[in-house]
Amino acid sequence: MNRRLAHRGPDGDGFFTQVFPDKICHFGHTRLKIIDTGDRNHQPFRSACGRYVLTYNGEIYNFEQIKRDLIREKVEFHTSGDTEVLLQLLIREKEKALSRLEGMFAFAFMDIEQDYILLARDPFGMKPLYFSGNGPCWIASSEIRGILASGLINPKLNPACLPHYLRYKFAPKTQTFFEGISELPEGHAICIQHNKTEIFDYRKPALPETSDRSDKENLNQLHTLLQESVKNHLIADVPVGLFLSGGVDSTLLLALIREQGLRKFPAFVMGNHPGEGSFGTHDYHFARRAAQKYEADLVEIPVESGILNHLPEFVESLDQPIADGGGLLTFLLSKTVGTKAKVALSGAGADELFAGYNRHQAFHFYLKNQQLLTLSLPLLRATAHILPTGFDHPFRKSFRLIRKFAQDLNPNAEKTFRNFCGLHFPETESHFSTSFTLDQALHYERENYLISDILMMTDATSMRHSLEVRMPYLTPPLLQFSQDRGGDYLLKGGRKWLLKHLLETLGGQEFCKRPKEGFGMPIGKWIREPENSHWLEFLRNSRHPVFEWVDPAVFTDLLERHIRRKADYTSEITAMLILMIWINANFPT
Repeated sequence: MNRRLAHRGPDGDGFFTQVFPDKICHFGHTRLKIIDTGDRNHQPFRSACGRYVLTYNGEIYNFEQIKRDLIREKVEFHTSGDTEVLLQLLIREKEKALSRLEGMFAFAFMDIEQDYILLARDPFGMKPLYFSGNGPCWIASSEIRGILASGLINPKLNPACLPHYLRYKFAPKTQTFFEGISELPEGHAICIQHNKTEIFDYRKPALPETSDRSDKENLNQLHTLLQESVKNHLIADVPVGLFLSGGVDSTLLLALIREQGLRKFPAFVMGNHPGEGSFGTHDYHFARRAAQKYEADLVEIPVESGILNHLPEFVESLDQPIADGGGLLTFLLSKTVGTKAKVALSGAGADELFAGYNRHQAFHFYLKNQQLLTLSLPLLRATAHILPTGFDHPFRKSFRLIRKFAQDLNPNAEKTFRNFCGLHFPETESHFSTSFTLDQALHYERENYLISDILMMTDATSMRHSLEVRMPYLTPPLLQFSQDRGGDYLLKGGRKWLLKHLLETLGGQEFCKRPKEGFGMPIGKWIREPENSHWLEFLRNSRHPVFEWVDPAVFTDLLERHIRRKADYTSEITAMLILMIWINANFPT
């Protein structure tokens, strides 16, 4: 199992075995050295008395504050990293310690004397944790491949995940694509004592802030919270870099890094060639401007249609299929960054916390005009249907948004937002709330798309290249700040207006005017090019096992309409392509 996860920790590995009268417990670990890189932090980490053991993946960003508190309680430390701090806190507080932790983590802790094991996953779900409790063995791992490597689980496809994947691009929580293997939800823990297992949510309800603040006070508070977060996320004894797209989120992080006095900070960008037109992005241009503005050292990584040949390598890095075109870019970006740094900061999570997606603004507009839009639905759909989206022209992206908005509208608010989030495959849900608010929509986004797509994909693709990606926007204080203000306030000045205003005060006006483009690649355009004809043949193979669950005639019609430039089905084609490659790799016939 350790060897199968060596990419997550190539700097060392270890295991520990404890024999009980009725069972044997094995703890394994592969280490990526980030803080206090000496051998004294070797894991599994044991207490001096030998009673306690910990195997842990991730970072505790407030470990220095916790350490100071423990020192006041006369606890002695022999290392300068966060592993020993976590162990000592768990020794004293067990599950009560969980609510004190700020960071990204998955860990297993054992008190041998009490026959007590505690496993936990961080509240944002930045680090994964899977488990299987079927049969005589109980197994947990940071990756599904670690569980399968035990040889104790027979890999069998779970077809119940396929409809949800084809609709929303990822497996439904807490299921996985493998029967008998589950995902531990974010903010949850598992306690195993005397062979009894309990799963529980350890998060404490946050007390909402009741006092009204002015915009200026809110912006000052946000600035302070982000400064503190960036400072904590830069703590490392190894080189740190930044994923820079030139968008608001990553550029603001760079501005805050520069504000802390750091020059020549390593930054990395992947971007399309200008020739991709409306199918590509302008990341290169804006990333260069941001690097120049904030005195960063920029490394540019070109993107071209030939990178589709890296799809099998990318898909192999995933435990489960995730239909995100940005995943391949993150995989290749991490491959380059991993040769120059061990840690990279990312702007992931900013859109979910500060209402940054087009669908957030669209749903806000829908709620304010729901009755009128419902009455106008036939006309809107008929008009939007004629807007061309399948070929390159200056208005293609705008037309694409308008078409999706009109096609996805429904008299039911929750179904409308789910449509905004989903692909044009059949709906998997049949029951929707009759009252669905903007705050509920943002919560749904954070609990599903952020965790099961963005964070899962980021962890898998970066750790495949032994790179730790940290996300400064995802901290409990920033989440509390966002939730206290509410969706209407977050959108009152447009998408992410708070972050944009803060960036403007740091000299980044030009980056705030940039249209939202997202992080992805023009698969829809590339799939039509002669050098990628083999992928078209692959997609047209009606004998592929996936067509046991997908109507081949429906998908073939969709694919041919895309090829003939009648409409843009890039997202749906990407979903099928990744799923078919993943099934071939994991369940070869």
